Amino acid sequence: MNLVSMRVITKDVERLVSFYDTISGSAATRHTPDFAELEP
Repeated sequence: MNLVSMRVITKDVERLVSFYDTISGSAATRHTPDFAELEP
């Protein structure tokens, strides 16, 4: 099993989360207003 972790730093978390939600087809989990997690 291969595990990958990646962090992206941005000023506009909402916009970036929306982008990744759209291209991945999965909804991000928002732990805090400035942190989101995407899982396959």
